[in-house]
Amino acid sequence: MKIKAPLATITALAVGIITLGGYFTTAPTFSMLRTIFLQWASWLAAIALLVGIANLLGVHFEKLTTGKKGGIYSMVLVLALIGTFALGTYDYISGTWGNASQSWLQWIFDYVQYPIEVSMFSLLAIVLVYAAIRMIRQRDNFTVIIFLLSAVLVLAGSVPFFGVSIPVLSDTLTPWLTHVLAFAGARGILLGMALGAIATGIRVLVGVDRPYGG
Repeated sequence: MKIKAPLATITALAVGIITLGGYFTTAPTFSMLRTIFLQWASWLAAIALLVGIANLLGVHFEKLTTGKKGGIYSMVLVLALIGTFALGTYDYISGTWGNASQSWLQWIFDYVQYPIEVSMFSLLAIVLVYAAIRMIRQRDNFTVIIFLLSAVLVLAGSVPFFGVSIPVLSDTLTPWLTHVLAFAGARGILLGMALGAIATGIRVLVGVDRPYGG
């Protein structure tokens, strides 16, 4: 254990510094090592994904065999996973992989996954408005009122009432809310995530945080 901890720390620091250095130098050694390390990381991520899928199947198979509550949903998930994998394998073997007009996976995306995602986003809009109404009943502060008003304006400007669009709302106010305020908030969140990732990476590189167990 005394040897394992320093060895894991040294290995993690060396790999991280070499990979980072490959982006800031044109030395062929650093570039080659960076490419190798990134390929290893891709393979490990793919293996971790397969392990996660196998664990998911094991958990739902156990629910099916033991008759636990919600077994019907487990059966749907297992059948959908096996069916999608089989159709994807067939596409790859038959050469229709990537052909939008002949690929079964593309058909699944167009007629199964995409409609489900659209339905979920539609329900999300209704849930947000309902949550805002409940919030304003419990806490009628200024931020809740602004949130509810923004949600109502965006919904009213995005969906025409009986085929009739409200001129100022649909042409000016709703695009300004979505393209200026909403995008600004989204960019702020992304910048915060990027800064957090940089800070975490620096802490790992200098050995302050050791998620690898060293």
